[in-house]
Amino acid sequence: MFAALFAAALWLGGHIAAWTPFAWERALADTVLDPPDVEDRRAVELQALADRLAEHMDLPDGMTVTVHFVDDPLVNALATLGGNIYMFRGLIDRLGSENALATVLAHEIAHVRYRDPARALGGGLLAGLVMSVVLGNTSGWGEEAIGGSGRLIQLRHGRDAERRADRAALAAVAAEYGHVNGATHLFEALLSVSAAREEDTPAILSTHPMTRARIAAVRALAEAEGWATTGTLTPLGQALSASSPN
Repeated sequence: MFAALFAAALWLGGHIAAWTPFAWERALADTVLDPPDVEDRRAVELQALADRLAEHMDLPDGMTVTVHFVDDPLVNALATLGGNIYMFRGLIDRLGSENALATVLAHEIAHVRYRDPARALGGGLLAGLVMSVVLGNTSGWGEEAIGGSGRLIQLRHGRDAERRADRAALAAVAAEYGHVNGATHLFEALLSVSAAREEDTPAILSTHPMTRARIAAVRALAEAEGWATTGTLTPLGQALSASSPN
C-alpha cells in the first residue's frame, strides 16, 4: 500500500512540476546555482554548440539552455533545473570529436526540453511530503526532499526519459551534421573507462545507464530512421581540445 502511494506521489508530483511555467523553474535555479563563467572560452564554446543544437530541438517559447564548464576530472555531464547543463572536463577529455560532444549536449538539452529535471524534483518533493506525513514527521520535509542546493545538479531520470533523450539527441545530431557518426563513440569511451578499473566508473554512468545494449539500441534507431552512421567527424574546437586552459 505504502509503495503504491509513494509511486503515485512521484508520478503526480512530476506531472504537476512539468506543467509549471519554465520561468518559475529558472527563477528557482537562479537562487541556488551560480551563473556560468562567460570569460572562460571553454564555456563559451560549449554554449555556442548547444545553441546550434537547440535550433533542431523545437524548444518551447521562452525555454533556453545555459551550459556550465566544470574544470574537474569527474567523467560526467548532466542537466538540472532552469535549463542549466553541466559539462565536466573529465568527460570532454575523453571525447575524440565535436560529434560525440554534441551527442552529450543534445541528450542533456532533450532532458531540459521535456522538463525531466523539474519532473524529478517535483516527484521527489511530493513523495517526500507523503513519506513525512505517513511517518508522522513533516518538520523540514521540503529541505530533506531537495537535499539542499547541491542536489539540484544531481537529479536523475528514468529509463523512459533516457530513451526519449537519446532519440531527440540523435535526431538533432543528424540534422546538424548530416549523420550520427560519433554517437556510439561516446558510449564506447565511457564503457572503456569503467572497464579499465572498477573505481573509475564514470559518474555519468550512475545517472545515464550506458550499456552495450544501449549502444545497440542507438544503432538500431539510426537504421530505423535512416540516419547515416558514417560521415566526417568534426574535431573539437581549440578551447575544448584537451580542455585547454584560457
